[in-house]
Amino acid sequence: MLGYRFLWVDRLCITQDDSNEALSKQLDQMADIFHCAALTLVDIAGNDANNGLDGVSYARDVSQLAFNCGDSFELATSMPWFQGLLQKSKRWTRG
Repeated sequence: MLGYRFLWVDRLCITQDDSNEALSKQLDQMADIFHCAALTLVDIAGNDANNGLDGVSYARDVSQLAFNCGDSFELATSMPWFQGLLQKSKRWTRG
């Protein structure tokens, strides 16, 4: 539905237990791979390649924030605060 012909799902982009030389070569290639991508999705909720995707592999655990604005109305958000989720993720500590 996004209009892309191909989808590349990269569950584990770099083998972490390779030799330092192989790991360095793979890291050098990542910039080229992502530069050529039209769209990149990153799962910030997972800690490893076996996690799965929220809402796809299992139901989302989302709590909705709501704020009362006087007696007349309430403001609510359906999405958690992205920056907070990102800072709690393992990805936050990665290059």
